[in-house]
Amino acid sequence: MRTKERQPRTRRCSFQGEGNCGNAVKPIEEFPVRVYNPDGTPKYYQTYCAPCTKLYQAAYRKKNKEKLAKYHKDYLAEVRSNPVTHEAMKKRHRELQRKRRKRPEVQEAERKYRHEQWKRIKADPEWHARRLETYRIGAKLRAELRTGSIPPNATLRGPVPLPTAPRVDAEPFRQFLRAKVDEAGTVAAYIAELGLDENRERTIRRVLNENKGRVQLSVVEDILHSDGSVFLEDLYGEQEIAA
Repeated sequence: MRTKERQPRTRRCSFQGEGNCGNAVKPIEEFPVRVYNPDGTPKYYQTYCAPCTKLYQAAYRKKNKEKLAKYHKDYLAEVRSNPVTHEAMKKRHRELQRKRRKRPEVQEAERKYRHEQWKRIKADPEWHARRLETYRIGAKLRAELRTGSIPPNATLRGPVPLPTAPRVDAEPFRQFLRAKVDEAGTVAAYIAELGLDENRERTIRRVLNENKGRVQLSVVEDILHSDGSVFLEDLYGEQEIAA
């Protein structure tokens, strides 16, 4: 008796957002799994295919950027306030990183990054000299550790200290930004008015979210110059700037 050949399961993608796949009919394997059976096999699938799911998630993150940032900040504060949950989070993060590093594509990407990074280091004589000095100090300490002339718990690295950029207290700058955001209506509107790049936008949001206690003087000066309504000396005294 001939049995009817089972047809592969398919589903029509229902995502209606911008850039969708045209609501095409695709194999069920192209849809993320929503619920698993106890034995680990898929039970229910999402209604959006994998590419459309990424589009939906990106649009949601863009629309709720400030809300998600506040939620993430509150969540981290709650986890870090409990030593047990904090240690469990760090352990989970280490395990995920260990699994990620085992993937061949990640290993290849890291190898290419190290290769390009070394080329950038060699192109800068000062950077190259600092790196070689760090290697020499580390090799010397490892040799002393092998011979037993230094205790086993001694550090194996002795990096050359790098000059740090001058920093100032972030509170006056934070009050200035909050006043400007109140005038503009939203943080995004104020940033769009200044026409700043992504790095400056990230700095402004971190200062407003009180994730920065001190901020680089050059960054404050750059943003104040773009704003044009106040001078650096008006926001900070000359003594604090000189310090």
